[in-house]
Amino acid sequence: MKSQVALVDIREHKNNSLAEGLKLIGGISKLNKSNHDVILKVGVYSPDSNHHTTVDVTGQIIKAFDKARRIYLTESDSYKGTGSDRLLIWKKLFSDTVIPYNLSEDSDTQPVKINTDVMDLTLNLPKKLFKPRIFVTTHVFRTYSKGSVLKNLFGLVPIVKKAKFHKNEIFNTMLPDITEAIGGIDLAVLDGKYLHEGLATPVKVKTDLLVVGTDAVAFETVGYMLLGMKPHKLETIQSFARRGLGVGDFENIKILGASFETMKGRVAGALAEAMRLMAEQPRRFSPPKTIDNLIKIGFFKLPNKRTFDDVMKQLEKDDSRAVDKRAEILVTLRRRVKGKKLQGEKGPDGWIFWVEQ
Repeated sequence: MKSQVALVDIREHKNNSLAEGLKLIGGISKLNKSNHDVILKVGVYSPDSNHHTTVDVTGQIIKAFDKARRIYLTESDSYKGTGSDRLLIWKKLFSDTVIPYNLSEDSDTQPVKINTDVMDLTLNLPKKLFKPRIFVTTHVFRTYSKGSVLKNLFGLVPIVKKAKFHKNEIFNTMLPDITEAIGGIDLAVLDGKYLHEGLATPVKVKTDLLVVGTDAVAFETVGYMLLGMKPHKLETIQSFARRGLGVGDFENIKILGASFETMKGRVAGALAEAMRLMAEQPRRFSPPKTIDNLIKIGFFKLPNKRTFDDVMKQLEKDDSRAVDKRAEILVTLRRRVKGKKLQGEKGPDGWIFWVEQ
């Protein structure tokens, strides 16, 4: 039997788009029970961006689980801020039964071994994530190759410094391992009111579609097919499919609701517009690129030993935006020392950097 994924044209169904999607897939009566809690994993990069499921669609999800004992709006700490602060985006939805839940603040945990060949890794995941519970993941429509609702599971890691797990050989093992350990995903909802592109200089273009499914892998596969991408070449999707956690082959997925070809055409137009808007964005200041350029032109070569102030003066001379990036520039310099592209030491007057050859 094929996995079923619903496409809903928001322009036709407006505020009832999720209800229409759930009806198309046969409803969620088996999930909407009074003796279960719902973990609703929202995904938010930064509270200052719009790169997250809207309050409207999140509210529709909450409304659909009207029999649930409790609904936990769930996020964890990251370098962009605490999970608690970022969850305030949805503050108007909080109630006695809709509760903001920061995974990083929950000490009642259970160890989960991640079976990577690259590093020994055990994550202490909060017990609330494990069955019995209903797990819902929701995110926005985007072209990021590591996924949308599947990538959203990365936020279940309850520590701030997640970057070290972003390497493909860890990432694409860790997410399926977490999914198996907690008992799977019960429902996925893609808020496709807009197509989102970029994080540092984000743009968004209206697409007015919603995607709903209980097979999150099939769901993600459909999302990427709408974007004109090839899911069989996306390792995040296929790493789940190989584990039997869902269907990653578009030929084995049944599309319900709106016309796939019509929605794909709409998305193609939105993607072209997003690329145009991105091209018009001012070039983003990049500390890694600017430091690498200084290394390339010999700025750090002996006999010169450059203080951090020397570096900042040069960068501010080249681009005034550097003045607001002092902390990121220092972090970049120290990373280049760790990666042996630079040599450096911290003395009583601060850091000094150089290259011997």
